[in-house]
Amino acid sequence: MNSEHEAITCGIGPLGYIAGAIQVEAVGRAMHPELIKAEIRMKGSSPAVIATELGISKATVSHVIYGRGVSARVANRIAEITGLSVGVLWPSKKTVLRRAGRPATSAAA
Repeated sequence: MNSEHEAITCGIGPLGYIAGAIQVEAVGRAMHPELIKAEIRMKGSSPAVIATELGISKATVSHVIYGRGVSARVANRIAEITGLSVGVLWPSKKTVLRRAGRPATSAAA
């Protein structure tokens, strides 16, 4: 029996989470957006309710959930509702993007 099979039979998903907001292991990847939305709904709320509470658009909440936008206020509210830390929901990314074939230039050039 392999560890993947054992994990599935124990109710642990491929990202290392168990339903009910218990983190089993840190895998270095953001929690899947559908799992985040499911956690919000299991706690009796919804992305639309969060948007109304914070006075922002539903699209803004969606962008944060899907990792396309950054808002500490939205992320903290989602973390508060789900009982998960922001670091579990969206682990920090330290990626620097540069165009291929072009060296980094300094501002003093």
